[in-house]
Amino acid sequence: MLVRNINSVRRQTYGNYEHIIVDDGNDPATARIVQDFCDERLILLTHKMPRGAAASYNSGIKKSRGEFITFLDDDDEYLPEFLEKMDRQYRIAPSDIGFIWSGIERVCDLENGQEQILRKFIWPAVFSDPESGLALATSIGNGFGVCVRKKCI
Repeated sequence: MLVRNINSVRRQTYGNYEHIIVDDGNDPATARIVQDFCDERLILLTHKMPRGAAASYNSGIKKSRGEFITFLDDDDEYLPEFLEKMDRQYRIAPSDIGFIWSGIERVCDLENGQEQILRKFIWPAVFSDPESGLALATSIGNGFGVCVRKKCI
């Protein structure tokens, strides 16, 4: 699914990004896939020994040069305007906002080439109480759909 992942990032309407791919399995196929794209925005980091998801995220963060960090596992994809919308939201947000979450669509590929939406979730604009907001904020999981100011990490 890495090819789909990379293509979803390359189709972004916002082009000022670096796409850091961390190969935690030291798989030669991963290097070939990245090289075949011939795109200088793709940066491949390879762990010699598997270190796990958290170490992979940390390796990518350390290598990154940008102001903002997003997380995208190899089986995830971005909709074409994801990065543009994140950039736009940060431009209008107060400077003390540390992260923005977009919401998600969980889909299943069907045999006919279509996708079935299994779940669609977007945060409410207003929470009934602070505890509800905190509970939701800590349940984001691996971070898909989130864009974080690097200085907050």
